[in-house]
This record gives sequence, C-alpha cells and structure tokens, in this order.
Amino acid sequence: MHKTLPEIDPDTIITEGPKVRSTQLLRVAALFAILWGGAAAPAWTQPPESPPPPPSGYAVDYDVPYSDVSVRQKLDIVYPKETAKACPAVILIHSGGWYTGGKGGESTLRQMYRFAEEGYVALSIGYRLTDEAIFPAAVEDCKLAVRWLRAHAKEYGVDPTRIAAMGASAGGHLSAMLAVTQPGVELEGRGGYAEESSAIQAAVPVCAPLDLRVPLSKGLAHADDPLVVQFLGGPLAEKAEEARRASPLSYVRPGLPPMLLVHGSEDKRVDPGQTTRMAEALGKAGCPYEVIIVEGGKHGMGIARDEPVSSQIIAFLNRYLRPGEPGVLNVTPAGRAETLRWWRDAKFGMFIHWGPASIKGEEISWSRGGVRPGLPDLPLGAIPIEEYDSLYRQFNPAEFNAEEWVQIARDAGMKYLVFTTKHHDGFCMFDSQLTEYDIAAAPYAKDLLKDLAKACHDKDFGLGLYYSLPDWHHPAYLTDRHEDYVTYLHGQIRELCGNYGAVDVLWFDGKQQGTAETWGSPALVGMMRELQPRMLINDRIWGDTDFDTPEQVIGRFEPNRPWESCITLGQQWGWKPEDRIKPWEECVQLLVRAAGGGGNLLLNVGPMPSGEIEARQVKVLTEIGAWLTQYGESIYGTRGGPYPPTYWGASTHRENTIYLHVFEGWESALELPGLERTVVASEALGGGAVEVRQDGDRITLQVPEGSRCPPDTVVRLTLDGDAATIAPKPTNMAMPEGATASGSNVRRGEAKYTADKAVDADPMSRWATDDGEHSAWMEIRLPKPITFDVMMIDEAFGPRVEAFALQAKDGTEWKTFYEGSSMGRNWAGRFPPVTASEIRIEIVKANDGPTFRDVLFHVIPEK
Repeated sequence: MHKTLPEIDPDTIITEGPKVRSTQLLRVAALFAILWGGAAAPAWTQPPESPPPPPSGYAVDYDVPYSDVSVRQKLDIVYPKETAKACPAVILIHSGGWYTGGKGGESTLRQMYRFAEEGYVALSIGYRLTDEAIFPAAVEDCKLAVRWLRAHAKEYGVDPTRIAAMGASAGGHLSAMLAVTQPGVELEGRGGYAEESSAIQAAVPVCAPLDLRVPLSKGLAHADDPLVVQFLGGPLAEKAEEARRASPLSYVRPGLPPMLLVHGSEDKRVDPGQTTRMAEALGKAGCPYEVIIVEGGKHGMGIARDEPVSSQIIAFLNRYLRPGEPGVLNVTPAGRAETLRWWRDAKFGMFIHWGPASIKGEEISWSRGGVRPGLPDLPLGAIPIEEYDSLYRQFNPAEFNAEEWVQIARDAGMKYLVFTTKHHDGFCMFDSQLTEYDIAAAPYAKDLLKDLAKACHDKDFGLGLYYSLPDWHHPAYLTDRHEDYVTYLHGQIRELCGNYGAVDVLWFDGKQQGTAETWGSPALVGMMRELQPRMLINDRIWGDTDFDTPEQVIGRFEPNRPWESCITLGQQWGWKPEDRIKPWEECVQLLVRAAGGGGNLLLNVGPMPSGEIEARQVKVLTEIGAWLTQYGESIYGTRGGPYPPTYWGASTHRENTIYLHVFEGWESALELPGLERTVVASEALGGGAVEVRQDGDRITLQVPEGSRCPPDTVVRLTLDGDAATIAPKPTNMAMPEGATASGSNVRRGEAKYTADKAVDADPMSRWATDDGEHSAWMEIRLPKPITFDVMMIDEAFGPRVEAFALQAKDGTEWKTFYEGSSMGRNWAGRFPPVTASEIRIEIVKANDGPTFRDVLFHVIPEK
C-alpha cells in the first residue's frame, strides 16, 4: 500500500544541534511514522476547518507557543472560561511515531473535550524533531510544557499541584519519562520558566515502549531500521548505555507519582510485556500503580478513547487529582507517594493532645471515671464521669493563637503537626454538625481547628489530624445500635476531610478495640482516599495504611517500612502542672535514634486550658530547634543506617554521605564494622578535628575532647559512592534467644507486665511494678554464658530509677560489676568484659514503680 508523503521544508525546523540534513531523511522518518502509527500530522497542525465546539463553559486556544526554540513547540489548550476554580490538568502527548511530534487532530481534540467535561484543563503539545537523539529533545520539550503550564496556571484556571501526562506509543514513552526523571536534574527543558517545576503528579502511558534495551517488535533490532539508526545512532547491542538512559524502566525508584499503565493484549508493535515489566519494577519500589490490559486491544491511543477504558482512566486520575474546590489538596507534596517522601524527609513533627481535661491537669480520657466499652477490665479514672463530661462547659481557651502554635513548632525544627480532634472521651475539638458535644458548645464557641488549619496552610506547614475510633461518650458505641455510631464516625471523618482544606495525615487511634467491621474500615478508608488522595493514614485502622506508629518507644531499625514514634515531652499526653519535662538533650537523642532507625519522631505537647503552650515546653522546643539549625543536614531528608541505632548512637545517610551521631561518653574511641565504600573525607559538623581510620573490615573513629559537642557529636563521612548501596551493619546488641526473667513485683499481678516482657525483643511490651514501689529487682537467666561489655536498659517512663547496681552470679554469689545513679530512656553503660549466664538488676532507689521495656547486651563474639 502506498501513501503520499507531505513535503517538509527542513529549514523551518530549528534544533539545538545541527539542522536536519535533508528532505530525504525526513521522508524516511515520515515513512517510519506511517508504518509505526499511521500518517503523522505536522507539529504545527492548524485546528480542523470546522472544529467541534468545546463543552459548555470552556474555551480553546490553538497553536500557543510555549518556547521560541522551535516552531514545533506549540500547544492547544481547552480551559474553563471562569478561571476562579483551580482545576487539575492533563497534558496529552501525541502518538504516531518517534518522528512526528504533532499535537494531533480532531480525535485528540474530542479526547481533550472529554477531560474538560470531567473538570480538567486539557492540553495537547507538539515537540521538536531532530536528526540526532530524538529522545532527549522530546523529553525536554515535554518538561518545558509542564513548566509553561505552571507559569500560566492562573491565566488558564489550573491548579499547579495537580498535573498529569498521558500519551500513547511514543507519547506514552514520553509521559512515563515525565513521571520518572527528576525535575531540575535530568533532561530539563530549555526555553524559560526556570523557576517552575517540571514534576507531574500522575502519568498514563498507553502502549508505551518502556524498556528500549529490547526490540520493540520483530525485526526492529536490525542496524538498517530507521528507529535504531536515527534514534540511537546504531544497533541496540552497540548502544546499550543510550538504550538504558532512554528507558523509563531505568529510572524507577521509590517515591514516583502514581502511574496507570494501559496496553492492548494484541499490540504487535510494542510487546505488552513492556508494561508488565514496568509494573513489576514499580511494585518492587513501592510506587503506586495500576494496570489495564485491554483484551483484543491493538496499538495506539484508540484503546484509551473507547469505553470502558476511558472511564477507568478518568477514575484513576480522579483518585489522585480530584477535580473540585481549590485548596482541597495539599500545595506542597505532589501525590500520595510524594507526600510520603515529603513526610519521611520531614523527620520531626509536633503531636498535640488537648481538651477540657486540661482544666483538671489530668490525663486526657483515661482520667474519666466512667466505664470504657471495649476495655471493661481497666480501673476507672479519678474524675467522676458526671464531672468529666461537664468540663467542656468551663472550657474557654481565650489565649489560643494558631499562628503562635505553628511558629513554636517551626522554631523547634518541626515540619508538621498532628492535632487531636477527638480523643476516646468523645469530645470534639472542632465544630461538628453531628454532635453538640464539641468546641462550638463550649464557652469558646468557635471552630479553633479552622484557625489551626489556616495557619498551617499559610505557613506551608504539614497538617495532621488525630481521631479516636473508640468513643466512650457516644450512646450507641458498642451497643445494639452500634451501626448508628459507625454512621456518626464516617460522617465526622467526612467533615474533617472536606471542611479544612489540605490534610497531610489522618492519625487514627484505638484500632485494637475492635475489628475492621467494628469501624466499617473498608468503606471509611476508601472514602478518605477519594476525598484526600494525597493524605497519609497511619496503621491504627484496618486497611490500606501508610506508616507504623510505635508509642512511647523508638521503633526498631526498619528503613523500608515508614514509621513514626510518638513520645510525650512530659510524663503524660495531656497538660499536667509541674510535669517532668524531658530535657532538650534527651529529645535530640530520641530524634537521632528515630532518624537513624529509618523513622520519624512525633513529639507531644499538652497545651494549658488557657490555649497557651507552657513556657517550659516552649523553652525545650526552642533548644531542639537551635540544635537542628546547626546539625539539621544530618537529619532532614536522610534515611537510616548503615549503622543501626545502638548503645553509642546512630547513623543517617544521604547520597554519598554518612552522618555518624555519637552520643556523649562514647566519642573518644569507637570501632565500627567496615564499609564497602572508601571514605574520602571526614569532619565534625560542630568544627574541630576528627580522626577516621579505614582498615579493611573496620573503621576506627576518634574525636578529641575539644571537638566533642554533647549530647551528639556529628561526624560527616564523605564516600566515593552512594551510601544507600551499603548493607546495614550488625550492632551485636541483643538479648540471647531463650532468655527468661523474673522480678520482685508485677504491676497489679497482670501477665502483660511480667519481667519476661523486658527480654522478649518486643519494644512495645514492658516489665512494670506497682505504683509507689521504690525498690525492686529483676533477674535474667540465659541458656549459656555470654561475654559482654555494654548493657542497654530502656526505662519506659524514666527516669524513675535513682540508684542501681548490675550484678553477675558467680557460683551462688551475686557480684556487682557496675553501679549507677540514674537510667532513663535507652540508658547504656560500659564496663570491663563480664562472662555470665545469670544477671541481676538491683534497683536500690526509685521515685516511683520501675518499668523497663528492653534489656540488651553487647555480646563480644567468641574468638
């Protein structure tokens, strides 16, 4: 079959490199385009002579230049006439072969109209042709179009934080490259708008060649094929590196925006296996993706225009770029995956537990003297239920200032907050239309959550909302009318997700007091994902969640599963007069241990009934912020390891840098397992000398006394390669398997508090003694003797211990090998090596009942 090829004047094409050499070359290229995807429209396509009218309320601009580098850099755009609403946008990248670069014709225009009817701004772009590597020039043009769109967002009614790309065949390849290549680093477009980002928030590649290291279809691996000769400059086998760099598959990594991969099962030009391999890679990296294989579908955009695939594509985009009122989605993180990356980089947040219980200075909810449905065996709180449930009638926090709260958190170096909207006591700290037991019914009579949300948004500060699934006040909760409570629960979550703008985190609590059915979790989580697609959800609800939440303890080293330790600044969650506030040094070490373990720290404050954060708490927070001002590079944006948190401190890393965090008392000489990379430079961040010797399978660190910066001396190691490729190193800190323990006292005689809980390798369990105990002992028995020179003891609510001794059994006699005056969180002590199978912790004096979460030994390996 023969087709007439259009005559193209090569002098009308401006390129970054040499001009196209001949009309004959373009004829060959156009011929390939015909074979590849049908006759191609020129890049400067004019609108159809009689274009169909746009949807009501929309207008169309044709041939809008987005750069002056080439005449092909033009776009068509369908946008709302009323631009007050900020709409998401979809950029269509025309298919039809590597050599067309066109904006498409009437079928593309009709597809744009379909997106407009769903509430999107729709664009179709043209991009340059070159006689050398078409791939980089085309990707540069696509990125430039995204930046142009952000620069003109207000003019066209676009929400610049909600932009997707979609294309088929070559256009699908380019839409994938937009999603996987990093803005500002790789293949960034030239021609202006450098201050704008080229990041997109979702991509829909259709029938796309995603791995150019393999033939696209039978026969395309030959050296005389136009694709191989002109796109790569030679046979694929001889251009393996170019093929790798040209493949979206090569750029897959954690944190990419969501992708919907569409392919026809009968595609003869691009093997559907390309989509399968891309999906597998995205899954392994933990990136959000979906796949549609269209049975009987062939190559090209046609399968994406037909129902039901078209509706599935729109539903996918709605999940991540939902059209709606401006400000509903976060303006900082781009997509749920991007939010998770932003949240993990942030590292440090403020938890806020507050409510009418602050009037009494007692613990929130747990001080309520009423029955707790679902927890009937726990002792009642100290405040009679009638009094507790009426406290709100006195609650008037007139000194509450949302901007001041956010500024306090920012000054502490925090990047987000989580505010308690409803605790187990059922009182709502927001104006809910579903109950009168809320802040609007208190003397304060205003929705303070609106002020707090606005302050967060104005300051570009992350907003999280805590919500208790249990509700001990609601009359239907866990009764034969529990369905009414589930309706109430879902209604309040809809209020929180819909009435306060962008919400970064929904932080649930109380999951274990019921099942997924108890809370209606599947429907609830689905609703939240629809209302706030970018919002992260913690693990305290059944279903699709984003991060774990160890409480009052630093999580275990787990660099691949996001987690966040929530820990009180004082001794209880709610405000308590004369509460013991943790010193800033202890808080810094908690933050370092969290970052070094791969997690975040959510540090809780309890505001006073006046609405102010207590001055003592503010002082500690400010001191933490001062430390982060100097050492923040070793925390923000890092990941944990390769040395997991241990007795001497922890480590973090970013790119080719490792930060060693060495706590006070361990800096003089530290021997660590070796690294697979060479240390090319080392320095102490606080200034001064540091000596690092790398010798085979070990690294020795020495910090002179004048270079030490308590409570955490930070040493920066610069490597000759990426630190992320280094495997985690052993700490040799453990409780030998088979260990058992006994104690002098067990809190209320309950099995969950026995001494064995301190040797079970579970950081959430603990040995506890009765309130008011001022001395105690715990004995540990090991299956066989070990030799150790360090012990770590994590005092759960310390420091309670004020004097103690460590003893080892020698025959029938206990011999003391260490004495101390206090412990606290993650206490560690070093001593000359001890060999024993029975060890005793003698607590000589305590200010309240001692309680330990974990006891660990630094075991010296046998030679």
